[in-house]
Parts: sequence; structure tokens; C-alpha cells
Amino acid sequence: MKKIKLLVVTLLIFICLSGCTPGEASDRNLKRIRVGMTPSEVHHLMGKPDDTENNEYFEFQYWFEGATSIEDAQEKFEEGKAIKYYCVIFFAEDKVTFVVESKEDILSGIWGKY
Repeated sequence: MKKIKLLVVTLLIFICLSGCTPGEASDRNLKRIRVGMTPSEVHHLMGKPDDTENNEYFEFQYWFEGATSIEDAQEKFEEGKAIKYYCVIFFAEDKVTFVVESKEDILSGIWGKY
């Protein structure tokens, strides 16, 4: 029990000293993802274990609460269930091939291209 309390206190101190919440830190890392990165590089940048079997939809699963395809992600977005939308990653052949950076990109029909 003492170890858990110590861990929580350490985490809170780290958050206070860093000046941002863990979510804000993830948002900053997400903005550093670029076309050409491998899934392993993206996972490392986001602090996730590199054991995702289906890299193509890794970011959809993370940002669209369980979407497993582009169509599924689009449906969730249209239903208002997308929790982040400014940076969605498309993987193909183990490389990042496209980054959607804004809600406007999605609304303007970028989905039809992929």
C-alpha cells in the first residue's frame, strides 16, 4: 500500500513540475508524428508498447475508442464519438502515409481518398 501511495505522489509531483497534464504531453508528442515514420517509432513516441498486431489502425483504436477500420472511424466521428480529431494516422506498408491534422480535413471529405 505504501508503494502505491509513493507512486501516486511521485506522479503528482512530476505532473506539477512539468507544468502539463499527461494528456497535454501526449498531444505534443502526437504533433511530432510525421509521414515516413514506422509504427515502432510512433508507438515509442506515444509511450505505447510496440506489440500492436494491426498497425494500420493503431491510431484509430486510440483516438476513436475502438474503431477498427476507416469506415468505422468515420461513423464514430459522424456520431460525435471521436475524442480527438486533429491528428489521425494512416499506416500502410509499415510507414505513416498520411496525417489528418484538423477537423476541417475530415469534414472536407479526406476520408474518400483512403
